[in-house]
Amino acid sequence: MADQQVLRRDMPGVAEAMKHGEEVVFIESKFGCNDHLLNWLNEKGFWPIWQSTQPDLKRDGGVPPECLNGLFAAMTLSGLEAIQYANPMLTDGRLMAEVGFNLMEVQDKLKNGEGAIHRDTLRNHLKRILIAESKRAFYEHVALMRNRKWLRGGVYAADGMKIVVTSGNSYEGCGRVWDPDTRRYVYGYKVVYIFNLSPNRPRIVALAVGPINMDERELLLEALRDLRAHVCPPKDMIDVLVLDRGYWGARYFSELIGEFGLDIVTLCRSDLAIHREAWALAQFDGEKRPLVRHIKRVNNQGKELRYVRHIKAVEGIEAWDETGKTSLKLNAVCVREINEDTGEVSSIVFLTTLDVSEKPAQIADYYDLRWNIENRCNRELSQKWNVRRPIGRKLRAIFAQICMSAMCLNAARIYEEQKPKDAEKLRSEMERQGQKSYLLGHGAVVIVPGRLIYATMSYKRWVDLSSLKVARRVGDLVAQGMSVEEALSLISGEQQEEQEA
Repeated sequence: MADQQVLRRDMPGVAEAMKHGEEVVFIESKFGCNDHLLNWLNEKGFWPIWQSTQPDLKRDGGVPPECLNGLFAAMTLSGLEAIQYANPMLTDGRLMAEVGFNLMEVQDKLKNGEGAIHRDTLRNHLKRILIAESKRAFYEHVALMRNRKWLRGGVYAADGMKIVVTSGNSYEGCGRVWDPDTRRYVYGYKVVYIFNLSPNRPRIVALAVGPINMDERELLLEALRDLRAHVCPPKDMIDVLVLDRGYWGARYFSELIGEFGLDIVTLCRSDLAIHREAWALAQFDGEKRPLVRHIKRVNNQGKELRYVRHIKAVEGIEAWDETGKTSLKLNAVCVREINEDTGEVSSIVFLTTLDVSEKPAQIADYYDLRWNIENRCNRELSQKWNVRRPIGRKLRAIFAQICMSAMCLNAARIYEEQKPKDAEKLRSEMERQGQKSYLLGHGAVVIVPGRLIYATMSYKRWVDLSSLKVARRVGDLVAQGMSVEEALSLISGEQQEEQEA
């Protein structure tokens, strides 16, 4: 075949060649007709960002980084649990063509029983991507979402998760903590995310990774500083930051407010003096009646729970740090919550920098948003995007994996919002096959050697074009004096010979 570098994609040309009965090469794909999804990702600007990370190379490995990055993105979209299971993808000519590999080189390797590359080539590539490069790509994609107005609402939350590894000896940069449940040390990493609490459009907009024993408060500060350095001042994006009890500290809150100008809402620990003080000042038994609200919650088992809330606001409580040297004035919303099914009563205090005099129930509502969707962050990243299974043992590779998973999660949600019918069809196919891959179904690559062109297409399209080719060939043979039966018999024999060849 002629120069491999001039092979180009040309669907109309391939269709025309097939209709005229020209010689074609057919490559089967088991990873689906991805044109629509991949074209959408490219059109919206996600795919170019994903392909853009550059490795720190001491020598050229011979494979363009853009192709390896595209393969990494495709692996993530396919829900691949570990890189050692990548061989079916590496031997899929159609998919390799989609992510940018030279189709003729891939075809030559497939004929020799090889994959487009060895999986260690991808593993080594990820080890060479600097953390700064992964950060740049991640925050470029956040800026894209912001510029395209794909971020809604100004209420965000911070949440953390742990990635546990088998040992601390071989995983770069991991730490260890004592696990009281198993009564042993566990090794791994801690990840903190900042994500939008819009019920219908949650997005991850910042992240930080450190050893498992690192204080999540420090990781949150790092994530906010990265957001400021790469996208915008956090205050321009975040109106309210909702925090759980793990981020407590008057000095820490002063730092968040002073450095970033953020308003915060947090759940107060019940063992703190400020909890007791707020509850005493709320005077639930006083003359002023509390607000009453009925709420519903769904637990981890999917069961709906019903509560009655009695709500009172308290303004201007002094919060002190553990040294007694730093203080901060906060407002409190005290909630007596009653489980309507069990009668169980809880005494909850929310602390905030926001005004509570007009709408105290809104402070509790902000925290409810966190309860309602935080599982759509950590749980999905763990179960759907496999972040708890490190792709390698080098911190660079693990960080690249976490960034790619978060970017794919955001892009997949936007795809589902903008293309609901296509997304529903894809979800139905996932359920039918029992898979979590966004690359499903069968497809093909068709090459026309005589024109040095190729196209990717569905099997239905292939069958339709092949039928036109057969019809034209039958017509030509009948015009030469053959009967239709003789022509079909001859064509069947020719097709059999092609398959054996």
